[in-house]
Amino acid sequence: DSRRGGLRSRRRASRFRALRPSPCAFARERATIAVMDDLGSLILDLVRIPSVTGSERALADLLEQRLAGGPAGRDHDLRRLGDTLVLLPRAPIAGRPLLLLAGHIDTVPRDGAPEPAWDGGCIVGRGACDMKAGVAVLLALAEGLRAEDGFARRAFVFYAGEEGPAVANGLGAALEA
Repeated sequence: DSRRGGLRSRRRASRFRALRPSPCAFARERATIAVMDDLGSLILDLVRIPSVTGSERALADLLEQRLAGGPAGRDHDLRRLGDTLVLLPRAPIAGRPLLLLAGHIDTVPRDGAPEPAWDGGCIVGRGACDMKAGVAVLLALAEGLRAEDGFARRAFVFYAGEEGPAVANGLGAALEA
């Protein structure tokens, strides 16, 4: 029956159209790759800064500079407690809870870890996974989200001393701030 064959052809054609990415999909993919490249570069920059527990000052200085002088500074107040940084929203927004996003900036000693580098599409080096990739994501969120975005107000804590003794952990002082 010619009508049935025509229907099959139309179904097949529509299936092939669905498989063809739209120009918008290509644009989204390029934008995603650009964001990932930027985030990867930021992670690598952070991994290159030594921040063994007790020696986090250089990394804390860089984060303070970016947070105070960048877009995060327009909606937040920045407090520094030693080498711990607390970024608090300036104005309360009625009916919106406060979400705390925190990550530590120190690492364990290097002890034979590879030099910071891109290696086969991965970033390697002391702290790449624990926790400088997370710190890079927190920094990107702090810099990229406006206060009115999302369901909650956001506070960010970048704290020192997580890898060492509990008495030197900066999270307690940050939570009291």
